Amino acid sequence: MAPACCICFDEEGDMMTASCGDEGHSLCSSCCVQYVKTAIANPRKQGVVVCGQLECPAGDRCDGVLSLQQVSSLDDDEIDAVVSRLLRTVPLTKKPMTLREFGYKYNERGELVMINDETQRFAFVNQRHYDMLGNVVVTHIQKLMRQDAGMHEVLLPLSAPIDSDARLREAVEESATIFKDDGKPNPKSDSDNDDGSDDEAAKQREFSNVFASPDLMTNKDTVLVLLQGSGAVRAGMWARALCINNSLDLGTVLPYLKRAHANKWATIVLNPNLNAGTEVLDHHDDGKHDDDEDEYSKNPKPEPTKAQHLVLSGYANMAHRFRTAQTRIPGNHSPSAHTLYVWDNILRHTQARNLMIVAHSAGGHCTMQLLRRRMDEVLPRLRCVAFTDSVHSAASDDPKQVVTFLRNHCINWVRSDLPVGAKVEPEPIPESLRRLGYSNEADCKLLSAGHHKHEFTSGTAIDSVFAFLQQKLDAKKQ
Repeated sequence: MAPACCICFDEEGDMMTASCGDEGHSLCSSCCVQYVKTAIANPRKQGVVVCGQLECPAGDRCDGVLSLQQVSSLDDDEIDAVVSRLLRTVPLTKKPMTLREFGYKYNERGELVMINDETQRFAFVNQRHYDMLGNVVVTHIQKLMRQDAGMHEVLLPLSAPIDSDARLREAVEESATIFKDDGKPNPKSDSDNDDGSDDEAAKQREFSNVFASPDLMTNKDTVLVLLQGSGAVRAGMWARALCINNSLDLGTVLPYLKRAHANKWATIVLNPNLNAGTEVLDHHDDGKHDDDEDEYSKNPKPEPTKAQHLVLSGYANMAHRFRTAQTRIPGNHSPSAHTLYVWDNILRHTQARNLMIVAHSAGGHCTMQLLRRRMDEVLPRLRCVAFTDSVHSAASDDPKQVVTFLRNHCINWVRSDLPVGAKVEPEPIPESLRRLGYSNEADCKLLSAGHHKHEFTSGTAIDSVFAFLQQKLDAKKQ
């Protein structure tokens, strides 16, 4: 008996069977086209189709899938267009280094768009593809910090503390020599001794990086410290998802740097989440910009053909993700340790009378650790802290000076549907915690960031944050 379509039950025509091989799970051509079109109508499902993981039409009853080869054989223009568009974003190399290899660029509004069609934004393929693109986006943002914002990159750990402007320039030069021509860290440092033995700097193979304005050690007035939250974000990012799906204005520190430099404040951007390995320290794209359209027009990414689909989809569907080095970075093995390291080896030696901090999310916890561990050094120079939806909290045994500083000189711009800058009342705490001595009173003033999503808060609150920073500086001068 001929198999029947499991949707329309028609027994005539060509049948397509899922990878389970069960003829009872077959689809006729017309139903299969409609089944795939329904899937690709959902942007989150498009990547599933391209990766050859569209579930068997039997649904929960079966673990089989429709391969990309099967989907491509449908010869439907709408399906082919979606598949071709997503395959253009799959690099042809195992370790892509540039946005161009993904078929993307950033437009003049700081939005990630496809090079071939700027009306098309980021399309999700799978998590591995997303993580690889995220690493390249980090490289692009850090290039913008160096080239557009004029920031100096400094690798940690340092060979010696940065205690002067000359030492800062020396550290920048040392960092530059660590990278070889292709932008990767040198496997062997130039500082290797002639007798074959390696000094400590030569042995070091894992680095973190921070970014400092050229006047960090000479500015005698104000230094602004920027601290991001936890997770996959690296120096220069507030939120990776915003950099990919929204814009660089919302997702990066670049607008903060621009305003701070316009105010003649020195700046430093910390990197508390890079605690092991060197996977994001790539300078591969420091030459031509990824979005150089003349270069792209000479060597465009080829149109994916159906013969290429299996190769590309197999690459996109590789289950493993980038191997993360397990060797911890000395002195920077955790977010809090990194923050203390930057204070002890850089910020402590700056000349500025006024220090200010903007700390997002888990950056607030790092800030609290700095206040607790270096209170006597930090508080005399620290004018204020602008938290953005910070997860920090004051402990019952915190020094009185720290608690007082939080109440008088700190504001937390929290996620809220209220207008930016509107007062927000703290959320009630459970009775069980209240019985343990926890208070419902916030440790600092709460204002609305003007957005209900956590990751948006630094970008949407920027006007209110800078008004607060300036107010605190003006009050100190009076």
